[in-house]
Amino acid sequence: MKKISVHHPHEFTQSEFPPLVMALGYFDGVHKGHQKVIQTAIEYGEKNGLKKAVMTFDPHPSVVLGKEHKHVHYITPLKDKETILDNMGVDYLFVVRFTSDFASLLPQEFVDQYIIDFNVKHVVAGFDFSYGKLGKGTMETLPFHSREMFSQTTVTKLSMEDVKVSSTLLRESIQSGQMDKVQLLLGRPFETRGTVVHGEKRGRKLGFQRLILKYQMIIYFLLLVCIQFNCMCKMNGMKEYAM
Repeated sequence: MKKISVHHPHEFTQSEFPPLVMALGYFDGVHKGHQKVIQTAIEYGEKNGLKKAVMTFDPHPSVVLGKEHKHVHYITPLKDKETILDNMGVDYLFVVRFTSDFASLLPQEFVDQYIIDFNVKHVVAGFDFSYGKLGKGTMETLPFHSREMFSQTTVTKLSMEDVKVSSTLLRESIQSGQMDKVQLLLGRPFETRGTVVHGEKRGRKLGFQRLILKYQMIIYFLLLVCIQFNCMCKMNGMKEYAM
């Protein structure tokens, strides 16, 4: 998979890319709802001889669009997202730097510069995807903005127990320790990363070593784990999460 970092304004032109089918979205967590969108794009590309692309954004739009400074706890950091998308069979990953200038693009400007200029022949996105200033562009307006240069597929809502599968639901499930539900939402075991920090040395009194990791999100639950380090060694133990 080829990763392309895009900063606004960019200087890319159609001639630099093969014909693409592109899935659009932030895709935090790359949960089953996201996978439905991406897999739809992959299948369309394979059927129609198009390279498969995903466009995502960094940082999260709410960081830029929020009225107050906001720190977003990512379910899937960008590096992990890249690995998942690569394993799914994506050929190109466009990571657009989300800035106030980028957010100010009119819907038509976004389509012209970030879809048509990237030689996209088919767009796939969820029913609730929006684009352009104030999110005024939607999947309903996309045909009008396409200038008849590409077609589109709108992916319908994916629900579980009559609730929309979303990053918000996934984040809430992680934070409440509902890990069986988290795995159902992801379609894979949940993974996270953290930095080892010093604690209060309580493990010595308990008869085993404690490993304390500092995480982004606040999560509380207890389970048996197998931890793998960069040195490739492994350690089994019981882990209490307080992320």
